[in-house]
Amino acid sequence: MAELEALVRSIEDGELGLEETVAAYEKGVKLVKALEKQLGQSRGKLESLLENGERQEMGETDAQL
Repeated sequence: MAELEALVRSIEDGELGLEETVAAYEKGVKLVKALEKQLGQSRGKLESLLENGERQEMGETDAQL
């Protein structure tokens, strides 16, 4: 994420030439895709953990009845 933020800053600041800007943009797009993939995987793990936690809670509740 820090690398992506640095790329965005350098593009916005106009520090780069045209070719460098295009290369930075392309690299930024790749970073965004990688971050989105990582976020999706993390989201899936979290949903799985939450779902398993709910099942356990329901099992405990049923056992108490």
